[in-house]
Amino acid sequence: AERKRLSKESGVTGECIFYRLYDLCGFNPLLDLTIDAMHTIVLNMIKTELEAHLLADLGPNADLPIEERKASLGGLLDRKDLVKALQEMEWTTEMKDGRVPRLKLQYHGKGKLGHWKAEEFSKFIIILPVILRGLIPSNAYNCFCLLSEIHHLVFSERMRIEGWQPEHLDLFRKLLWKHAIMFEELYGLRSCTENLEYSLHMADDIVRFSTLDNYWCYVFERLVQYYK
Repeated sequence: AERKRLSKESGVTGECIFYRLYDLCGFNPLLDLTIDAMHTIVLNMIKTELEAHLLADLGPNADLPIEERKASLGGLLDRKDLVKALQEMEWTTEMKDGRVPRLKLQYHGKGKLGHWKAEEFSKFIIILPVILRGLIPSNAYNCFCLLSEIHHLVFSERMRIEGWQPEHLDLFRKLLWKHAIMFEELYGLRSCTENLEYSLHMADDIVRFSTLDNYWCYVFERLVQYYK
């Protein structure tokens, strides 16, 4: 009766596969659907923080000293500064194996990311603590650096091989919560997307399903690229 009522209200008929899975093996989509680190962290949290908040047009912030720029106005990072910093970056041989993040200066001095993939954003967040120091307000810098620490834990080869210990999970949870709180304080509640919410449950996924690389989307994305 409840399903019929919901179907009538939503216009969606038929029995959901999740409903049958719950009867079959107790599958609960709220707990048993795992969170993909590639999309949640790299292609959403890192990308959004960089594009939507740091690289938005400087606008009213343009003439203000770096530390006086307001996060609520967006545009905390002068694109020309980032272009110069990336051009001066000395990439290691290992980092140059594949794609490296580049920023081209377009008309009116605007820098354009182009078609950055997960690889570019991953490499960018690794060098973030060095490359953005002094280029954005310290509170935004500290918030973004938390994402760098989160990324380091999730993508650490040692952690994936040796496994997560309780102290690692405790640190991971604290980093995720601290980043979420700082992000909301800086950019406002409207900027808090579902991916920020999803990130807070990643530590629980590791406890229940082991390291995130067991089920992230990199393998499937590579297959899509192969088909292309």
